[in-house]
Amino acid sequence: MVNLQFAAFQQSSSLERLIYPLGLTHSVLAAALASRETSFHEPQMYYIKVVDSDLVNERGQMQHPGSDEECSGGSSSEVANSKGLTIAFARYYVWYEDREASTSDSPDIIREGELGPPGEVNLEAVRLFFGQVMKLRREFVGNRKCVYLSVLATHPSYQHLGAGTMLIQWGLDLADREDLEVFLTSAPGGHSLYRKMGFEDIAAFNIDLGTLGGAVEDGTGGIYKYVLMRRGVGEGKRD
Repeated sequence: MVNLQFAAFQQSSSLERLIYPLGLTHSVLAAALASRETSFHEPQMYYIKVVDSDLVNERGQMQHPGSDEECSGGSSSEVANSKGLTIAFARYYVWYEDREASTSDSPDIIREGELGPPGEVNLEAVRLFFGQVMKLRREFVGNRKCVYLSVLATHPSYQHLGAGTMLIQWGLDLADREDLEVFLTSAPGGHSLYRKMGFEDIAAFNIDLGTLGGAVEDGTGGIYKYVLMRRGVGEGKRD
């Protein structure tokens, strides 16, 4: 899933390219895998994936649609096994009860070298972005029970096919069953999809990539807007 996330975000997110200027190096991959291994054991964390089982041939090897080419599992940008190809995944936090404040909500705990060596990770950009995200979370989400969509990633070859919608719907269905609010922080590219699925804007912040050494892309002048969004309790039950 680490490879898939980098493949998705390096293509779609200017901020991600700024944070990881050399892409997914061996050092960055090792750091990401270590972090993921730890998070898998956190009781409030849920990883949900979409697998395309049609991409497995009779020998249990991966095969791309419309092609006779086979893939032995696990290339640099795809996650494969005998059951199919993982084309998208989501990471959710689910708190069924109100919780105590945590020092992990501070961007200052992101230490130099933790995400990768200097030169391969732009720590200033990391701290600025997550500092803004955490500030809005403290102000508008707080420590109350809720569902929080932390990561949503679809491999570039399989975007706009409904995988992201399926993963969002999983969280919405859980929230409706448990009478929980749902929160997320949207990058510019995902905002319209989240609005379509019932989320509303509650706060926002801008990141000026130019001040961090990033490129001015897509006619934005280097200013990218990120939005904290909310879906209220029981919204799906009203449909």
